[in-house]
Amino acid sequence: ELIIEMEGNKDILDFEILNSIGQQIFKGKIKDKTVIQTANFVPGVYLIKIKNGKIYQFKKIVKE
Repeated sequence: ELIIEMEGNKDILDFEILNSIGQQIFKGKIKDKTVIQTANFVPGVYLIKIKNGKIYQFKKIVKE
């Protein structure tokens, strides 16, 4: 499982998880913390794209 935490965040933000070729494989909303089950994700590199107003934040994750 993947745990995403946004300490001190007061807004509900949209996020997406993209695979290595840019396809969306998961999307959801986050405020403080969310848990994502990754059992169906194939091993590889993924990007988490978090939208905060007009700003996007990207985080890279690797599933082994």
